[in-house]
Amino acid sequence: MKITSRFICLILILCFSQARSFAFEHDAEILLNERSVKIFPDGRMVTLIHKMILLNNNFGVENYNKLVFNVDSTRDSFEVVDMTRSEHFSEGENRPVAFSPLVSQSVDTEGNRVVITVPMLKPGDMFEYKIRIYSNSPVITGHFWTMQNMADVYPTEKSVFSIEMPENIELFYQCFAHETEPRISSSGGNINYTWELENLDPVRSLNNEKSDESMPRVIVSSVNSWDVLAEWLSARYFEKIADNDRTRRLALSLTQMTGNEIKEHMAMTLARFVSLNIVNYDNGVELDTIVPNDAEAVLKNRRGDCKDKAVLLLSLLYSVGIEAYPALLNNDRDSNIAEMLPVPYYFNHAIVYVPPQATIEHKLWLDPTDVNLISTRSMNISHHKRKQALILRPNGESRFEWMEGTSTE
Repeated sequence: MKITSRFICLILILCFSQARSFAFEHDAEILLNERSVKIFPDGRMVTLIHKMILLNNNFGVENYNKLVFNVDSTRDSFEVVDMTRSEHFSEGENRPVAFSPLVSQSVDTEGNRVVITVPMLKPGDMFEYKIRIYSNSPVITGHFWTMQNMADVYPTEKSVFSIEMPENIELFYQCFAHETEPRISSSGGNINYTWELENLDPVRSLNNEKSDESMPRVIVSSVNSWDVLAEWLSARYFEKIADNDRTRRLALSLTQMTGNEIKEHMAMTLARFVSLNIVNYDNGVELDTIVPNDAEAVLKNRRGDCKDKAVLLLSLLYSVGIEAYPALLNNDRDSNIAEMLPVPYYFNHAIVYVPPQATIEHKLWLDPTDVNLISTRSMNISHHKRKQALILRPNGESRFEWMEGTSTE
């Protein structure tokens, strides 16, 4: 069989293309993903994030043009410790380039996020940074919790998570998608737990909660009972509910306009008012990822996130004698949160639960962030079907309940 030079060229081109495709299958490689946390006796934390990234192509440059860190600005302070780039040449020579002078002018705050604009990145660069986050005050005095995603959207060669804390504080932890037990050591009155995983496959997204089951992660907490966390959360919500003439007058004027006193209709009217008249604003009036703002401030500013809208709706419902409670859930998960380690990370949404009572035959789940409310059923079933909610009640009576009605008391 005669093989032409054109055919040989075609084979070489195809082989080169396949090799190139294989070599640049991923935008980047994470050579090291390390997070070290130190816990103080009162629950404050200092976190050092250290990451080494090898950029493979232009897509990597695009993705790492900005670094985004979630920081609770009401409690945390942020510091760029070091940021460098090493240029890789064909002969293997490296030349480190310090980013720190430029970074000081390119750190910005967007709500609960710190955004760092990274200059001068290109394919073949080794990008390394160290970020330190200080918690100026604990969420609950004497308690702490934190979570580490061990994988990334790029292949990860080595991922390390360590936590150091006083020996007299008990630590509870839960691992997902891996069974690695921590190395435990002690020194100078402190105990250290370290998890180390290697050669991790990439995950589809760091922000997609639906892929939680495939994300290797470690969650640690000093809290081992949902009762402790629920009691604290309940107090934070109920202290924000407004009980004043302004909310009472507003609630009465809105419900009298409906022309009847059926509580279910009144609840729907008040929920629609909040959904249509309070702008959905992720950061609320102040920046807090867990605690809502005062209902009075939310009404005055006409903006708020789900927590803020929930406390305002509760204020209006109480003003017309309707029993109701805040309910926390996760919009993206159908799992049994009650069986997990008690941390607030599982919740990304707050709504309002109205139990059966006079002229309300069935329980209602009211979502005041939904601007498309048409009927009780649209709020009650379709929007949050098969979710588990933590219903916050005072006096230690909070409980989990499936939104289809199966209680997990």
